[in-house]
Amino acid sequence: MHGRHSKCFVIITAILASCTRPESQPGRHHPDPHFLVREIQPTDTIALLAQSSDSMLLPQPGADSVQWRTIGQLQGDEAQVLGEITQVLPTPDGRLLLLDRKSSQVHVYSPTGTHLADIGRPGRGPGDLFSPMAMAMGPDGSLLIGDMQRRIQKFRPDGNSFAFDTSFSLIASPIGLCTVDSLIIVQGSDMAGESLIQEYDSQGHLVRRFGSVYRSPLEVVNLEGARGVLACDSARGLIGFAPHGLIGEFRVFSLDGATIRLTILEGFNPIAVTELPNEGFETHLPDGDIHGVRSLTRLQSGAWVLQVSVTTRELLKEGVLTQKVITLFLPDSGRGYPASSRMPLLLANTGRRPIYLTSALFPQITWRIDK
Repeated sequence: MHGRHSKCFVIITAILASCTRPESQPGRHHPDPHFLVREIQPTDTIALLAQSSDSMLLPQPGADSVQWRTIGQLQGDEAQVLGEITQVLPTPDGRLLLLDRKSSQVHVYSPTGTHLADIGRPGRGPGDLFSPMAMAMGPDGSLLIGDMQRRIQKFRPDGNSFAFDTSFSLIASPIGLCTVDSLIIVQGSDMAGESLIQEYDSQGHLVRRFGSVYRSPLEVVNLEGARGVLACDSARGLIGFAPHGLIGEFRVFSLDGATIRLTILEGFNPIAVTELPNEGFETHLPDGDIHGVRSLTRLQSGAWVLQVSVTTRELLKEGVLTQKVITLFLPDSGRGYPASSRMPLLLANTGRRPIYLTSALFPQITWRIDK
């Protein structure tokens, strides 16, 4: 699987190169174990280099007789040419919501792939979207969208689409978003690395913040440690998080902010950072496979599915950010294991209805439908 669109685990240096602190030390390398923030000792370890069993955790396109639908093509029908799709969210009635960061819109498709509507437009005003980052369904059926304005906007159901209702401000730009009962869970961080998860009530009031992962003098590294994938288990009141890069680990938090699981990804080989004189830094591509976390999904059976992309220094120089994806199965009890090296990137899942990214040359979404 080759990917040229994801920037999930590549540190963005252009806009952050001037963000440093005087305590940085030239020659120091990151990640550095001294700056890891861990409330508990690791609960388990899973080896990325272990032999994959390629077990069928979920139906895959072409693997059964049910029908599949696909949207997304390189050119042609405007409704089928997608931009930078950063998230796919299924609604309870089967519609698909595609968060398009490039067009600053959410595209609405029917359960069978018919384009129904577009939500939002580029801008900073009410109902506009300014580089949207994440979305989630509210418990009342509303749609919550977070953007780089450090805000969440609430859109109420309106026929086949959603209409703007209200908004509230956040303490950090939302990278990830999910809900547990009436709580809105936001994954985002300031550069000091003080927290990466914030909980808000339905009125937008901050309830608590927690989950710092990496706290070093180099703020840009702290920010990279806080970029990751987020998923919630509303039924069990759990929050899962894994950094895209820098640190190979997976954490589960309770709603009160306590870390209850810390899984180490053994063999995780991220892009590294070295501090330079004059409070600068540079990144380094390691030898061998280079890893980055791409996807985290919670199954109804009570297990997490974590997907790690693999590339190499040579492929990155050619612009290939993902050569293949390793799928890790992490049950709540028992040891996790690499479940597949052939499963496509899993974007969402409801029951036995997975939604995959099935092309990397251009955005293409494939999902399973009922007969």
